[in-house]
Amino acid sequence: DKKINSKIKVEIDSYQQLVEFIKEKVAGLSSYLLIDEEWKFCGMYKISSEFSSDYNFDELHSDEIRIISCDLSFQIQIDYDHNKIECEYIVYK
Repeated sequence: DKKINSKIKVEIDSYQQLVEFIKEKVAGLSSYLLIDEEWKFCGMYKISSEFSSDYNFDELHSDEIRIISCDLSFQIQIDYDHNKIECEYIVYK
């Protein structure tokens, strides 16, 4: 049973900054990707460390993304609401 070691709110001002943050944290690691509420019906995607800076929340009607490392050591929570990006980086022990 993992417990939260730290929870950090990350200031993100642009999509590019968000993608760079994700790339830095998941470099060389496999992760799980959960999109909006769809993961409840489709499951999660297992991904490598490749992320596109072309992702557009508005066009794809996304408002929530979770990236969880396969070893369950951390999670990145991204919430998008009307051009505002909120990002939290959670580390587990």
